Amino acid sequence: MKLNLKKVKLAMACKCLSSKGLAGKSGINYVTLIPYLNGKREPGTEALGKIAKALDVDPETLID
Repeated sequence: MKLNLKKVKLAMACKCLSSKGLAGKSGINYVTLIPYLNGKREPGTEALGKIAKALDVDPETLID
């Protein structure tokens, strides 16, 4: 699944979350999360769900 980075970063801004804040709220290790946010790696279904839940959005809205 290809993350739409613009949508993720917009949702993070709306929630006033930094990447460290998103890592903490989602339960995903910061070192694991950074490659997702930089477009270097794609999250699996479970990680996508955790990110979406932390951002209070539907997982479908975060993917292209």
